[in-house]
Amino acid sequence: MGQREHATNGLGEDWEAMEWNAAWEVASGRMEEFEQPLTCGDVLHYWNPSMPDHAESFDSIFPLQTASAISTFSSSPFVKPSFHSSMIQIASMLHDEISVTTSSTQGVFSNKLAILGGDFLLGRASAALSHLGDSEVVELVASVISNLVEGRVIELKTEYASSPLTPRDAWHTYFKMTYLKTGSLLAKGARSAMILGGCRNEIWKEVAYTFGRNIGVALQLVDDAREHESCVSTSTRPRTASSPILFAWEEHPALGPLIEHGFTEPEDAMVANDLVRRSCGIDRTWGLIHDYVTRASNLLQYLPDSDSRLALDLFTQRIVERTS
Repeated sequence: MGQREHATNGLGEDWEAMEWNAAWEVASGRMEEFEQPLTCGDVLHYWNPSMPDHAESFDSIFPLQTASAISTFSSSPFVKPSFHSSMIQIASMLHDEISVTTSSTQGVFSNKLAILGGDFLLGRASAALSHLGDSEVVELVASVISNLVEGRVIELKTEYASSPLTPRDAWHTYFKMTYLKTGSLLAKGARSAMILGGCRNEIWKEVAYTFGRNIGVALQLVDDAREHESCVSTSTRPRTASSPILFAWEEHPALGPLIEHGFTEPEDAMVANDLVRRSCGIDRTWGLIHDYVTRASNLLQYLPDSDSRLALDLFTQRIVERTS
């Protein structure tokens, strides 16, 4: 049984019965039903198996098959949303690996594989939603996919669209993009776990959601801080105007024009990285990470004492470490 169920111990209704059922499902192998489709396999994985016999023009190309029996397994409310979240996250990472500057045949082929691989995982995650057993959780997890797309669109606009902006607008765009690309997945995943753990009170769902959101933002800030530490040392072109650059902009207004045209000029990377290096941008980003981690950690006091709560607290503290 997963830690997310233990973390809700004492908050959900009929906890003892739910805990016993979950343990029984693991011991009896019922958790393997996660891989069992609700629809017969032929319908899900092959061309139309129910094609009528009179469709003779297709006989030679699509031989008719007898559909296998439909599984009668009932969906379990204890199927963890972490399966779906992981598939969605990996799909997003595959799509992020797509290169827009690739010219070689091998590079184009790799891009196509990244696109198709990500789409495949999104398809599997969508199909697996039917096993969650709760309409609110299905809605939450499904909305994460559209959030990821929205976040990526905003990121592309900031990379390639040249338009005047103010520091306030830039910060607003940055945090909106951060929530959509990272915070949404963890926030809605945590809320889903609380629901599947039997908690129907809105206060507990909000605690889980806010905890996940703060952790998601903190993790993205960590990635941005490390990325810019690398950029400063290697003179790599920054991909977007993330937290270290926005903090540096407050100290060095000369960064403004570079941000507006997306660091596209030949000397932009060197100038931007030098200004970030001479600013407190990276250090202030780590300070912001501490703030979000503290907010997340403070929310844990509302959960019952348990090993899972302790694990979550230790996890939040590890986020602020510069090395894993």
